[in-house]
Amino acid sequence: MNKRASPFSPAPQGGVGKGYKPRSPMGAIGRGLVDVFLKLAQREFEEKAPDVTTPPFAVRKELWFEWCRDALEEGDVDRLQFLMMTSALIGRHQDSGFNRLEYVCNVIRLYNDPNLDDKAMEKIFFEDIIKGSQGTIIEDELNSVLSYADRAPKDSQGSMREEFCAENGTVQRTYSALPKEQILPMLRWLRQEEIISWEQAALVLCINLHAREQRSKGSAGRYLKHPMAVAGMVLEEAQINFDSEHDIAVAVADALLHDTLEKSNYDPYRDYVGILPSEVVDDISVLTKDPEDTYFEYNKKCGQRKHTALVKWKDPVHNCLDAKEDRASFKQRFIYPLTAAYEKSCFLNPSVALKSVKEFAIESRIYDETDFNAVDCVSNAPKGLYNVMHLGEIESSLVLDRMALSKYITFKHLPLSSGTKTSAPFIHAYPHRA
Repeated sequence: MNKRASPFSPAPQGGVGKGYKPRSPMGAIGRGLVDVFLKLAQREFEEKAPDVTTPPFAVRKELWFEWCRDALEEGDVDRLQFLMMTSALIGRHQDSGFNRLEYVCNVIRLYNDPNLDDKAMEKIFFEDIIKGSQGTIIEDELNSVLSYADRAPKDSQGSMREEFCAENGTVQRTYSALPKEQILPMLRWLRQEEIISWEQAALVLCINLHAREQRSKGSAGRYLKHPMAVAGMVLEEAQINFDSEHDIAVAVADALLHDTLEKSNYDPYRDYVGILPSEVVDDISVLTKDPEDTYFEYNKKCGQRKHTALVKWKDPVHNCLDAKEDRASFKQRFIYPLTAAYEKSCFLNPSVALKSVKEFAIESRIYDETDFNAVDCVSNAPKGLYNVMHLGEIESSLVLDRMALSKYITFKHLPLSSGTKTSAPFIHAYPHRA
């Protein structure tokens, strides 16, 4: 296939991976691949695809580094996130057997590894870029780009930045690292020329769109932790319940991107088309709550598609993992457990999605009608009103039957309200599998 010239085109390179043995995130997670296996994998790849001319690094590095130097200096992206996006733009990763989905999945496993801190992950991705780019990128220039992070304002992380949109002449607010008018044409061209996979593009979009966002203060509070954790849970479940690699890939991409439209200037049908498969674009649209829907109407819509039901099963599970006995939120106590139970049931038995969440809750005896209506009311309260509602009074009168709920799902550290019908604490961090 002849690659057309583009501002993003890298300088001409030779073949892919010849005579080189990288240590990438895959090697770190899989504890490395022996030399014999690497040689066999390389030979198999060359025999199957002798005419492939995918460049070691997907884009012209001068342009990419110019963008990223600016983003690092402004605090729009941190060191690790820059390295992760750059690694994702490596044409093909030999340690993953040139399977680009496997690369993305191994990055997710790496990021979720509790034994690795930022420094350790930075080192792994740094080495992956140097070796994976086959000399296109050298250590000194990568370190030079990273040095711009030292100039970033200390208060940049956690705040939105403003971005001018030439399309409609407006100034928009976003958590993204790179402007749409830079990254979207680049990814669209890379996909059109089949230089990177759509799974790689999904990973780049996820990192970019959550780059400035935080769940709590400090690098440990990076919002990226949430979609990566949900993607890890989804991957584990998808590998059990899906037979095709495509279904697994779609589910993982949905998990990575499920929150990307909430606080961004992106629209799935305007911005993701041409980069992601139509199935993923549709799923991301469903996973983004329509302002006109109630919270449980939104959950019903998610339950009607297999991939979105899986993501919305695991999403509230992760949202509850930081719940503490003395400060769990109302959502963590009364809303997320019901949501997860409903979505899990829809995923495992699609006929459940014909029911509303209310019908499911009452038939399952998790709530009676009065208590469900109270929870429904709180779930739809505007944030300003939610913060001043007398939640303590509402909580004290609610009866969530945790014995009934535990038939579907259980959570760790969820405190018991005075109206709870069981006194046994929750001991499982993850939902039971059917």
